[in-house]
Amino acid sequence: MNKLTTPLALFAFSMLTYAVVLVLAILMLRKIPDSLWQIPIALAPAVPGIFAALAISREIGQRDELQRQIQLEALAFAFAATAIVALSIGLLENAGIEQINGTFYVPIMIGLWVIGLVIASRRY
Repeated sequence: MNKLTTPLALFAFSMLTYAVVLVLAILMLRKIPDSLWQIPIALAPAVPGIFAALAISREIGQRDELQRQIQLEALAFAFAATAIVALSIGLLENAGIEQINGTFYVPIMIGLWVIGLVIASRRY
């Protein structure tokens, strides 16, 4: 396999592209506050994110059965725990606590994925 097409290389390239597109999108949104282009520009950083997700999926697919099982259990834990966190934050809004920005859910999910990896790895 070509080193530039490995899942890790694709993920790294996707994240670098995401960072560049994010900065450009923020700068462009400041210059054109009342434009029809606001929505497509604001969503532009999501496109490299799709490629990052594909790279992660590809990497997991290349693992052996045990590693795939560990990843599955870690992702299941992260999914369920993120759902509980999001629901709790929504419920706290009823108590007058301000809701957090949606961009914080991804780092929360990644952190919970790592915790899930530690838990699942100890099991095997």
